[in-house]
Amino acid sequence: TTAATQGTIDNATSNNLDGSTVADATTALGLTGDIVINGKSVTLKSTDTLNDVVAKINNLSADTRVDASVTISASSKAGLVLKTTGYGSDDTVQVSGDNATLRKLGLAASGDNVSTVISKAGSDAVATLDYQDGTSIAVADVDGNKVTFENGLTVQGIDGTVANGDTTTVIV
Repeated sequence: TTAATQGTIDNATSNNLDGSTVADATTALGLTGDIVINGKSVTLKSTDTLNDVVAKINNLSADTRVDASVTISASSKAGLVLKTTGYGSDDTVQVSGDNATLRKLGLAASGDNVSTVISKAGSDAVATLDYQDGTSIAVADVDGNKVTFENGLTVQGIDGTVANGDTTTVIV
């Protein structure tokens, strides 16, 4: 009944970018130093633009499981968006660096002077079990996609029965 989501850091969509954030993806940011994404360092040079930073982050995507892109807020400010390549609560994007750098990249919220580590996890899908024709159970996700269990599935309550309305968590 609910689709899985990616872990996403995106302050531009909420129009919450810092006032010092650049207006486009091709302006040099003037930043030096490193940010760390899921344990991998990305070195910034003063001549790097947001497009350059996106390329550096995406070059590490296989290791970090994070993709980067640029978005423009409603107030015409550019900022980075970081998303996990996978879906669900086990997929997390974590970025750390000094606060001024995170704000200039559009990752830290406007006025955020405390956090130097930002972490967002995805959410898991919730599927519906449907008892069909007295013999089988069908499972569908929010989009109506059929979920199958190749090795079979046994559902049994503590007392050996499953009552209407019982819930359980199945991790696939």
